Amino acid sequence: MKMKSFFLFVIFILLVSPLIAEVSIGIEMELPDVNNAEEFPLVIKPFIEYEEDFCAFDVWARMYIPMGIAGDAKGLNDNYKEVADISINLEFDAGYYMEVGNDSVLSFGLEGELFLPITTGEDIELPLTPWIKLSEPFNIGDVYVGLKFPLEFLNTDDFSLGMDINIGWVSNFGLTLELTPHLIFLPEDDNIYAGITTAISYEKGPFLAELEFGIPYKINNGIEIDFYIEYNIDPMTFYVNFGFIGAGTGGTCFSPSIGFMYSW
Repeated sequence: MKMKSFFLFVIFILLVSPLIAEVSIGIEMELPDVNNAEEFPLVIKPFIEYEEDFCAFDVWARMYIPMGIAGDAKGLNDNYKEVADISINLEFDAGYYMEVGNDSVLSFGLEGELFLPITTGEDIELPLTPWIKLSEPFNIGDVYVGLKFPLEFLNTDDFSLGMDINIGWVSNFGLTLELTPHLIFLPEDDNIYAGITTAISYEKGPFLAELEFGIPYKINNGIEIDFYIEYNIDPMTFYVNFGFIGAGTGGTCFSPSIGFMYSW
């Protein structure tokens, strides 16, 4: 029933899309932890994306349904079967932007992700992240500083509260650098953990490449590396992503993905 409601929602968005700013539909295919899987894993994610500007108020949202498939590790064949791990995921980010001083821009908002399981007995999750950011233009580009406060709450004994400090530079020639120290408080073990992420991206015309390098809260979990490449042929966008989790621990998880999006 929930699957039917999702497709009805998609049809509704397609019908009213001429009245709103931008709508995109697409599909992503991922091989999670493919190097350690006993069976050949495949997750298919059809999605729909919406973006709108209301004067100084920006809204972005994406709804997708990850559908897990598994089969013989030698490749695709008739033995493939659907795995009961389907869910509905909704990601969103809403922010308000205002000018302060001569050219500075102050923005604040809320981002989050709703995880709604369909075929499993897992809990509904809704992590929320309030954020604030100040951007200042210079001759070499824009420099910004931001704060994020990730909050995830499941019950009175299982929640986390964090703080991310974003420091970045957006150049005039397509290069962006960002450094993000992380702090997170986990009440269940009464500890505070720290991590750090470095992100580098370059955009030139229809081409975009991003490299993210992160040391997580617990260093014994290894290093996280994420490499993303995107190419746009209006109105279509093609992208690939290579994710590595646990690098340096001897048990690295490699998760490549490929996707396509059509916008209008």
